[in-house]
Amino acid sequence: MSSDESNELDHIAKEIIMTATQTNNGNMSSAQEAEVNAALAELDLESIEALETVTGIDELEMAGEGVVQEPEDEPEGEPETAEAANADAIVSEDELDELEMEVDKAEAYASQESAAVGASADGSIKKEGTTTPKKSGAPRASTPRTPRDMASVPAEHFVLTGDATAMSDEDKSASKAAVMAATPGQKKVAEKFENVFQSMAAGRAPSKYTMTAFAALDASGTATSAEIIAAFKTSGVGEGTARSQCGQMMALFPVLGVAERDGKSLKLKADSNIAAYLRKHIAA
Repeated sequence: MSSDESNELDHIAKEIIMTATQTNNGNMSSAQEAEVNAALAELDLESIEALETVTGIDELEMAGEGVVQEPEDEPEGEPETAEAANADAIVSEDELDELEMEVDKAEAYASQESAAVGASADGSIKKEGTTTPKKSGAPRASTPRTPRDMASVPAEHFVLTGDATAMSDEDKSASKAAVMAATPGQKKVAEKFENVFQSMAAGRAPSKYTMTAFAALDASGTATSAEIIAAFKTSGVGEGTARSQCGQMMALFPVLGVAERDGKSLKLKADSNIAAYLRKHIAA
């Protein structure tokens, strides 16, 4: 292709591009359209191919067209639901039960420390690092400490029936070994089992759950599981906790010699030493 032909093609290409733009904008007259068609008719196939090479025929097809942008991808994943956000806040009944037992222990230890350090008999505050002069007269009774393990609980508390004071040390030790061998296998029942003996050694009431269930049993000498559940609910606990605690008491009281179990009912044993101890703490 000569330089004259190239210049002519370049001129025609510019006219076509300008005309296409005008067409897209609606500004092309019928005379201009006829002029373009005549210019295109004069080109042979070889010139048209050369025109495509020089100008890029795709530019004519795309002239004036808007660019369509693809929408951005939505972020993957689902928003966290309120239930998932609050899942860790749920506290199980077992955790509440453990907390209640720990509070009982803490209160027992705190009361022992306050009794040891608190106010003196004449009302003056005992300061740390000072000694109180001994006074003549009857000695003051000391507050028993809550044993931290079952081994340190005196054997007399494991005498479930009969007069422990009339028994020899060997017999009381044998009774303790027999009762300890019957420790329940279920963790929660075993914790309440130990709590009863540790509380007796300290002279205080056991767990509130134990006391609530015993009060329901002691009221008439018998109690069904439904009656014990109702007693728990009356004390302010929920349905699930009431049923769970009832199941534990139905297993605990027979092992302690407090009651005999018959299906879903408990019958109080009149000669139970532990039942007599718990009864004294109901009124208190």
